[in-house]
This record gives sequence, C-alpha cells and structure tokens, in this order.
Amino acid sequence: MNKEQLEEESGTILGREHTCERNEIPDHLKVYRVIAIEGEAQTHWELFSLWLANEGDVESGEAETVGELLNLSSIKVNYCPFCGLSLE
Repeated sequence: MNKEQLEEESGTILGREHTCERNEIPDHLKVYRVIAIEGEAQTHWELFSLWLANEGDVESGEAETVGELLNLSSIKVNYCPFCGLSLE
C-alpha cells in the first residue's frame, strides 16, 4: 500500500515517512508524520499497522485480492518503535 492509498483509507494527509532499517516488516508497519486528520491540522507522528491479505485470505474468502487491506490501526508515537530515534 502506497502513501496515497494509506491517506485515503485512514482519512489523513501524511507528511514524510520515517523509514528504518530495523523495521522487519516495512510493508505492514509504517511511521508517518501526520499533517491532518479529516481536515483538522495535526503535528504528530503515527505508527500505522496494515493487515494485508495473502493468498490464504483470498482462498478462504476473507479478501478478493492479495494485498487488499483487511485491517488498519494506528497509534501516536514520539519515538521510532524500531530504532528509538526521537521523531520531531
């Protein structure tokens, strides 16, 4: 899922992404600066957890296509959960 798709699914406008070599599953866990949520200005970082469908999910009928977003959650963070870097 790219940045634009994540913005659409989450109702946010996202700024820059913090990419971290210690993130072992970067397709599923992403850290972004949040600019706005539902049109309201924001100035924080969030860790987004994406549950994307795999072949088993498609076979079981949970999803129509591989890579389809099944679940999305996020939490505000001040530090990178992978390397501990302070996010400003």
